[in-house]
Amino acid sequence: MRRRMIIFLATVACFVSITFHGIEQKVAAATQNDYPIILVHGLAGWDRNEALGYKYWGGFYDIQQTLKQKGYPVYTATVGPFASNWDRAARAVRVY
Repeated sequence: MRRRMIIFLATVACFVSITFHGIEQKVAAATQNDYPIILVHGLAGWDRNEALGYKYWGGFYDIQQTLKQKGYPVYTATVGPFASNWDRAARAVRVY
């Protein structure tokens, strides 16, 4: 039993170390990105102010506003909640 526990913990430690390897370089590269962030909801999604203060992107914590405060260009596309993926993409391209 003890041997199985050691093997399990070693496996978990291996996966954790692989997961977090190089994460600092990825974060540094992402902060130098000049592309805007465009948020487009999926099936049955809603617009920014349609759910009595509950935001689609973050719930009561407003992800869009937080990213804007950090200096990122963020846009939320308004698309139909039951539109096809093609229609959502076409609408987002026309708007932005």
